[in-house]
Amino acid sequence: MEMNPMRRMLASWRRLARVAMATRGLRVIFLAGRNYVLHQSANQAGSLAFSSLLAMFPLLILLSATAGYLGHSLRRGPVSVPRRR
Repeated sequence: MEMNPMRRMLASWRRLARVAMATRGLRVIFLAGRNYVLHQSANQAGSLAFSSLLAMFPLLILLSATAGYLGHSLRRGPVSVPRRR
């Protein structure tokens, strides 16, 4: 009797999981990958990257305004203070 392809794949996945859980180094990698999928870490990482990108624009505006202000004041030269006699 031929096994369903999905059942055969599931059986081989379970065998692989048993072997991975028996080996110490593979167990850590297996559990990390499992938790990555279970906790939807890819979605969280994408949200964090998008928020970081959006948060950079006000910072860049502030930095360019500051650079423009400093560049403008340096172009005029040092401020001379009149001396009293």
